[in-house]
Amino acid sequence: MWRIGILLLTVLALGAVPALAAEEGKPQEPAKEPAKEPAKAGAEGETKKEEAPPETPAILSEDQQKVAAIQADLMAGNIDKAMEAIKEFLRDTKDEEARTDAYLVMADATRKKADWRNAPAAYQRVRDRYEKGSDKFLKYDAVAAVLRSSPTGVYRAPGTPPKPEAEQKTLADDAALDEAVALMISGKMEKLKTRAASLKRAPSPQDLVKMFEPMVDECRQATIVAPKADLSQGREAATIAATRMQELSSQVVATLRTKLQGYQPKMESPWSFTNKEKKAIGDYATLCRGLAVNEKGFQEQVTKMAGGGAWPEGDRIRRESESRRTSYERLAEEFVVPAYTVEVW
Repeated sequence: MWRIGILLLTVLALGAVPALAAEEGKPQEPAKEPAKEPAKAGAEGETKKEEAPPETPAILSEDQQKVAAIQADLMAGNIDKAMEAIKEFLRDTKDEEARTDAYLVMADATRKKADWRNAPAAYQRVRDRYEKGSDKFLKYDAVAAVLRSSPTGVYRAPGTPPKPEAEQKTLADDAALDEAVALMISGKMEKLKTRAASLKRAPSPQDLVKMFEPMVDECRQATIVAPKADLSQGREAATIAATRMQELSSQVVATLRTKLQGYQPKMESPWSFTNKEKKAIGDYATLCRGLAVNEKGFQEQVTKMAGGGAWPEGDRIRRESESRRTSYERLAEEFVVPAYTVEVW
């Protein structure tokens, strides 16, 4: 029982979890033109469907077109020619978007030229052109990391034997680079299994969500960098988190029910509550509402972990969490001092 008391104190000390951020506003639909009366075709008045206009292709600036032409040279195998052209272009351009594209062409050329000493820095420069944490930042950060760990141009995942020399491809090959990035991400996902075990020791529901969230974000980043990454370790972490959340919830709810029962005798004569007791009842109600918000946050993290694929276990975890959330909401409504009036004679 003393452990449950400590758990409740921990939860109370953390307080209610802040409300989740409001949903981002949906973009406003453009104003529609008044509907035109459809033209009748034939005696039956059939309507003729208007064909949708073709999508307008993105218009490239003059400098971006120059970069595209240099990139075509690179893809055709003219590496030295492309490198010299892109260096000259970078000296003159004032177009920042085109400059970013040019840095990528330079990085690709450096890699394809097998300049393993300078290739990592070239991709880091591309990475730093994007907002930290964005999809492209993560992508080029991963490429730079693979190149840094491959001084000979051949990537070898930690703990794996080297491939036969005849099967080895350097990172100058695009397919070999993609494979290397996927292997690096798989290694990170494997380490997630060890970290997931720590969820079993989470001291409170709020702490559990805080511990689980970075694991979810790591899996999200993995799918951005390597779309075919194996998420089984992340989903296993979600199952561990759900089990621990149920354990903590059962303990907290049992303790709160005991507290509520202790206040029941005075509910018939609410004027007998002391100010200290009234405050405690209000604090317990706030705690319940905070735990409900916490469950909502947990559900959102599980949804992110699911990604776009089917995951029946994730559906079950969310249903159980929603049941706990509604239970907390109902419990909050019970922690209320009944209204009363005091008659003055």
